[in-house]
Amino acid sequence: ARLEALRNTHHLVAKKLDDYCKLARWRRTYNELAEFVNRTGRVPAPSSDPGREQFLCRWLDGQKRNLAQLTGKQIRLLRGVHPSLTQHIDAQMDPLLKWKTVARQLDNFVSRHGRLPNFGRKDHEQ
Repeated sequence: ARLEALRNTHHLVAKKLDDYCKLARWRRTYNELAEFVNRTGRVPAPSSDPGREQFLCRWLDGQKRNLAQLTGKQIRLLRGVHPSLTQHIDAQMDPLLKWKTVARQLDNFVSRHGRLPNFGRKDHEQ
């Protein structure tokens, strides 16, 4: 009731309160996600039984789809939850990341072996 009364005082106050509530809700869900990953060692799975894990999975998918709307701090927090999230976020933030990684691997191979790889070979030392 007090929040509603405060919200009704001015439209700018209402916007600030809404923003604060959204950030607080985001932080609570993030904390639950981080606790889940710490406890299980993995990110929530989409094939999980309905419940909190599935909720966290859907929430995380939404965060990954909307990275541009997150603050820098929120992105840093998500990157720190699990290595697979770090990789996904980095790839989203830099679309050329995969290409750069492969180019670096190619450069390392050529430096080590003095030649280009043989792409048709199946063994490790192409």
